[in-house]
Amino acid sequence: MSGDSRTLPEFDSLYAALKYGFDEIQQETDPFRRLAWLIERQEGYFQQTGRHSRLSDILGLPSSGPLLRDCEKVLRDYHELKCKPNFPRRLIQVGLTSATRREFLAVLGEVERDDPEFGIDLEDEQILDEIEYWMGFETARLTARPPMSGVVAALDTLRHARNKLDDPNVTRGDILGQVTDAFVQAETLLRQLFAFYGREFYGGEYVNAMVSQYEYEKERNISSIDTEVRQQMSSESGWLQAYLRGKWQLDFGNYCRLLHRLDYWVWQAIKSPRDDAESERGIRFKEIFDRDRLFPGQQKAGRSVYVPVKEGNSILLKDVPISDEFTSPFIATLQNLNPLRSLYVHEDDPDFVLPSNLPNIRDGARKILDTFVELWSEAQETIFPPVVLVRRLIQIEPDVVRIDYVPETSSSLNCIRVATADLPSEVDMTQLLGQEAFLYVRNGQGGMVSVLLLYPVE
Repeated sequence: MSGDSRTLPEFDSLYAALKYGFDEIQQETDPFRRLAWLIERQEGYFQQTGRHSRLSDILGLPSSGPLLRDCEKVLRDYHELKCKPNFPRRLIQVGLTSATRREFLAVLGEVERDDPEFGIDLEDEQILDEIEYWMGFETARLTARPPMSGVVAALDTLRHARNKLDDPNVTRGDILGQVTDAFVQAETLLRQLFAFYGREFYGGEYVNAMVSQYEYEKERNISSIDTEVRQQMSSESGWLQAYLRGKWQLDFGNYCRLLHRLDYWVWQAIKSPRDDAESERGIRFKEIFDRDRLFPGQQKAGRSVYVPVKEGNSILLKDVPISDEFTSPFIATLQNLNPLRSLYVHEDDPDFVLPSNLPNIRDGARKILDTFVELWSEAQETIFPPVVLVRRLIQIEPDVVRIDYVPETSSSLNCIRVATADLPSEVDMTQLLGQEAFLYVRNGQGGMVSVLLLYPVE
């Protein structure tokens, strides 16, 4: 295996070099070792014949020596540091010569399939597929992947769903399904926002803390709260208490209301705190996020929202004023979308979902998905915390940890250094390895990060 290339016998052909030791490597299931074996056979044969390959340059090596000494370690280090989704295909496609690939397939066909003609008629891409399949990286789940739970992934899915609606053959059921999925995705994103900002504002017990805040608000402000708001707050508090007992599942509309309330309480803690604990929460939020609300207020984003509204059996786009001065346009948009959910998800209006109304059903679905895409896109940089896949946590100095992660926007590895004192004390960092997590970074200079939030995605 790795390291034995230095003692390989002299071969009279590339086929003979690839045939040597093939029975042994067939017993090996580790994909890195299979790839290392194949590379070693090529590099060993090239060294014997005075030829040079491109693999050294691709892997960032000064020469082919490290490949012949310990190819497996080189590959593992490269995979960890680069973490690219096209690993190992690029190495096979560019690093292995066409002759190596075809000769290997001839060996594979002869030994494994008892077919000396195997691979002769295959195109280059088919040959790459066969070699990749033989290596087994996909089945070993070692290929790099970006996170799948953040707003970037949601936007990709929504845009794909939106494009489906332009298919002239799209069915009524498929239209309803696309809108249903859009609301499910929206609910997931809102739940994540609630968990992230709730945890950051109140701490790990943020649901309990919000229930306590409701009680505090009702006791202190009972005379100044009008009947409708009091009823809303009572129902919201009830949802959360039932949720804590495992007897209630929050849904899209619930999260809209709860995020609105949390948005108001953040604003209140920053603008007019009523005790020291509230003031400390407001100061911390302002220092970290450099804003005084979860979502942009009406002063910045406008006092109305342009949203889909049902009229008769059609859905039209209209400007809808925001009546409550504390409701952000972000939340107002979601609240106006919520009544349309029942039309598509529960088919609550029999006249609307009639087959004869298919053009209006499809047109309304387009407007709903377009609104979601626009809202999530605009909020991507300002509201949604980035979701990352945590790959490694390494203590590089006594008081410095390096965090390696794959971001939402690519599949390559990013690295940041954090002083141990700045790591979140309430999170067991090692449990985040291989998991999706929220990563919010500010004040990074010279590769060092001084303000960092890292929470598991809930």
